[in-house]
Amino acid sequence: MLKDRMKTLAAGLSMALALTCVDAQAATVNIKVAVASSFGKAANDLAAAFQAYYATFGLTYTVSLTIASAQSLESSIISAGASTPYDLLLSSSKKEPKDLVDNYPSLIVGTPFKYAKDFLALYSKSVDIHSGLPYPLTTNFLIPDPTTDVYGEAAAEVLSSAPWYINSATIPTGYVFTAPTVGSAFTGVDRGYYSYGFVAKSQICSLASDGTQTYPPGSYHHIYKPNDVDHPSDKLILKGIKIAHSRTADQETELSNFIAFLTGVADSNGNTTAIGTGVIEGHCFKSF
Repeated sequence: MLKDRMKTLAAGLSMALALTCVDAQAATVNIKVAVASSFGKAANDLAAAFQAYYATFGLTYTVSLTIASAQSLESSIISAGASTPYDLLLSSSKKEPKDLVDNYPSLIVGTPFKYAKDFLALYSKSVDIHSGLPYPLTTNFLIPDPTTDVYGEAAAEVLSSAPWYINSATIPTGYVFTAPTVGSAFTGVDRGYYSYGFVAKSQICSLASDGTQTYPPGSYHHIYKPNDVDHPSDKLILKGIKIAHSRTADQETELSNFIAFLTGVADSNGNTTAIGTGVIEGHCFKSF
């Protein structure tokens, strides 16, 4: 009799363990996020922090990132249509989310949201440009292509203002050379191919352990702030948009929680944390 009861208990324990394993597997949820290159490093840290935070609640969340230019990511979303693998687009500007809302509304869910702001920077490893772009121009320098890159658009606005008055339609011209993206503009300056150039603040800035912003030793920089006379218009606001993609209820919850983590608002359980916005500011972006 005792032996039979032990067999029954053992069978019940085995079944419970099996169900526990199934539940643990079911708790693993993944979302796929398309991330603009300029936010790539921050996104990697953000995903890791997000996964670690929700692990403390017993949730196994994972985030798969695809990092490329915002334009190419938008193009792939449009081309794939309903078959897109992405749940979310984190763009490098307002442009791509707005275009999807205006011209491809069936591919998105909801409205664009702000998640970070960057600043235009003039950067050099050899020339003291801390006061900004020199006048008159006497040295070849680099800007991202203003026809394809939002940082290039911002740089072109600076060049079009006094005292340079360089029309963006004439760029490249004179001492002004273009790189395809802000990433390649940074590479061109950082490797010494050009004496200085316009880049993203987030590319050259990092946060020290005491919370102060630091820059590469021996380098020079000028950050274009809103109170600068030649400050470009507010183009460098990064926006995201949810993509229409087949999701389970658990994936939908994870996606909502990821956006909440990114923007510092309450998640599906009513919990709020500043960890995500702290990661963003740790990469010298401004959070919202």
